[in-house]
Amino acid sequence: MTADNRAFCVIGASGSGKSLLGDILREGYGYNVLSLSSGVRRAAQIEGLVNPTREDLQLLANRYRAEKGDDIFAKMVTEDPIFQSPKLVLEGARHPGEIQYLQQTYNGVMRVVGIVASLETRFHRVMNRTGKADAINFETFSRNDERENGATGQSFGQNNAKCFELADDIVENEWDSQDAFRDALLAKFGSLI
Repeated sequence: MTADNRAFCVIGASGSGKSLLGDILREGYGYNVLSLSSGVRRAAQIEGLVNPTREDLQLLANRYRAEKGDDIFAKMVTEDPIFQSPKLVLEGARHPGEIQYLQQTYNGVMRVVGIVASLETRFHRVMNRTGKADAINFETFSRNDERENGATGQSFGQNNAKCFELADDIVENEWDSQDAFRDALLAKFGSLI
């Protein structure tokens, strides 16, 4: 392991602020960002899914994990040459097996950061996005959230709750402004960045 190489594995539910943390570190500190959801979207294309919903993507990801192993999307992201960057943010691990694989494979120090926000806050953030997969009502959002937290009970299913057990740090993100969130992150992680 190389101490100079630093990675943040950012976990959290939809709308919590994972991508925002990645943007802050990329724009302000030169980190490269990779998202595990890009592997899920690639799988959706291979499967011929057109405009998949969040539920479609969740079910597809669970099927891939059942067939190809809990760490399949982590393996896909490690194939990208950016993965061995000395400054890296990995967004969106949704299964403990993915986090464990990334920690074992990255050539450096990896810190797992969980970002939390209330269901209501996250719903409002998601509704402000432009993606069609996110255009849903609160009831559907809540069901998707339960599935992301392991409600299916399947060992290969998404399980943010179990992922948070592996977190080195938890950051609350109820902030209304990106600047306030950035300031809170810098106060917490300034020396680690």
